[in-house]
This record gives sequence, C-alpha cells and structure tokens, in this order.
Amino acid sequence: MKVGMAKRGDTRLGYEHDRDVRFVAGLREAMRPDALLMTDRGQSLAWDVSVATRPTPAFAGHGLTCMEEPLEPTDVEGFGCQRQQVTCLIGTGEREFTLRGCRRVIEGGTIDLIGVDSGRAGWITGGLKAIELVEAAAV
Repeated sequence: MKVGMAKRGDTRLGYEHDRDVRFVAGLREAMRPDALLMTDRGQSLAWDVSVATRPTPAFAGHGLTCMEEPLEPTDVEGFGCQRQQVTCLIGTGEREFTLRGCRRVIEGGTIDLIGVDSGRAGWITGGLKAIELVEAAAV
C-alpha cells in the first residue's frame, strides 16, 4: 500500500517513516524514562499490516508501549497478523458502537488494550458491561 506524503509543514505522523522515527525519538528524550509512550495511527491514514508494522521496530527502540488502532477496527485478520509481528501492546475499540462489536474485538484475541467509548456502547450500563468483558478476557 502506498502511503501519501505529508504536505509541507504538516506535523502529523504516519506519512514519512524517517521523520516519524526522529519525532518519536525526540519525544522519548523529552519524557520521563518511566513514562508510557503510545502512538495512534489516526483515522485519516489507510494502513494495511505491512505499513502498520514497519515503524514498530524503530519506535520500539525508543520505548514504544502501545500502538492504538494501527489498522481499521474491522480488519480482524490484519490485527491477528500484526500481533504476530510486533512486541508492543496493540489497542483498538474506540470506534465500536455496540457491545457485540466490543465482544468481537476482545474475543478475537489479537489486542491487548480496548478503548471503549461508553457513549457509543450503551452509556454507563454499556460501559460497565464492556468492563466485564474486558475483565473476563484479561485484556
């Protein structure tokens, strides 16, 4: 998959690999050594597994803790492939609109973190049910 180039002056990550690695390295240097470092693909990028896994080893060298939603949430097979290729935590779920969707993501066994938007998953009651799913699956 071809990744588009960032426009001049654009500071978003995900368009230029070397620039992204330099940014993450600088960010890590500016952080406390024990601080957790997480990246998020952002919805404007259409990554497949080969693109999503490319920066991970370089980012891991700077203490990357987690990649949030490196793929589209519906790419269950892609998350499975990525899980086999990376050592950092993988997170997704913030765009799940139902508890059934949360359950599908959790039971897929390919993620470590799920970010549930309780407003989308049934508010407080739905959020509590999502927590029960998370606790039962130990993710």
